[in-house]
Amino acid sequence: MSLTDVECFSSKYNGYDYVDLGLSVKWAAQNIGAVSFGDFGDVYMWGELNPKDDEKSKKCLESQEYWDLLTYMVGNDFRNVLPSELKRIQELTGCRTYGVHIENISANHTYDVARANYGGVWRIPTNREWQELIEMCSWKECIQDDFKGAKVTSKVNGNTLLLPYSNDGMGLGAAYWSANSLWKKSSWRYDVWRFHMTYALYFDSFDAKNGVIRPCFTWHTKDFALPIRPIF
Repeated sequence: MSLTDVECFSSKYNGYDYVDLGLSVKWAAQNIGAVSFGDFGDVYMWGELNPKDDEKSKKCLESQEYWDLLTYMVGNDFRNVLPSELKRIQELTGCRTYGVHIENISANHTYDVARANYGGVWRIPTNREWQELIEMCSWKECIQDDFKGAKVTSKVNGNTLLLPYSNDGMGLGAAYWSANSLWKKSSWRYDVWRFHMTYALYFDSFDAKNGVIRPCFTWHTKDFALPIRPIF
């Protein structure tokens, strides 16, 4: 039996399937834009409401103007940056939150694509909610014809959530956005990185031992493209 034949969601909320793991929040059964459990779905820059434009991103990375602005801003710890310079790098990257410190975008209609697209009280999970998923569930690698990724099973009620690996050809691994940007002052290079770095939940096949996946938090720049797994 394939995983897509299994009823692994408990019900619908606002038109979207969710999984009740007996935790503090309910988790969407699929990523935003996904058409099946094994589909990675759409990818977004942090705080953006539309999927990332690959062509625009390619032009940005090939632009000397972008690299000059980035070098200048990071080299100056994002201090003394003119509003026009900040606006320009946001235009080049297509990322409105780049160079702006926002601690948490969860449930913010302006930046939370889950709230904007799914409506109701759907939102992007925070670090705390990802951490709860790590601690209160077992994480096993599952490789089948129709699914490759993490099979996350609740220690509370035994229900299962499926988190697919990326389908971008970069290997068996995936990262999912958190709603929290880099904000803890104890973090390395906080003064600089809080303006253009944010947290993501990461797991991969390489780090799995005996089929057990070991998820962890990582950092990505806000103009990187990652999927969203909504909660409510």
